[in-house]
Amino acid sequence: MWNISFHLSVDSSSLIGDDTLNSGNVVFRKGPIALASLHGGFAVLDEINMAKNEAIAVLHSVLDYRRKIDIPGYDLIEVHPATRFIATMNYGYEGTRELNEALLSRFVVIKM
Repeated sequence: MWNISFHLSVDSSSLIGDDTLNSGNVVFRKGPIALASLHGGFAVLDEINMAKNEAIAVLHSVLDYRRKIDIPGYDLIEVHPATRFIATMNYGYEGTRELNEALLSRFVVIKM
């Protein structure tokens, strides 16, 4: 299980991954969305309505019919069939916003 808490600093590289140094070499370090997609785990997207547009764009291709992550210069990751995404959110809190219909349509909404 991977838990991703959305806040103002979460961007696409926080979700997919980014370049890092390993023994003097530049390598790609996979982020939580890439890892969950590869291994078929649960990704909990906590406070998704605080996500920036850049982060939401990453989720669109993972959650729609494509079920793929394109990492330019590195790889194309196909989402494992067992991977599940669970999003949580609170309405009306400071710093949150309404989700667009395109993103909402990719989830089953359960109001509690």
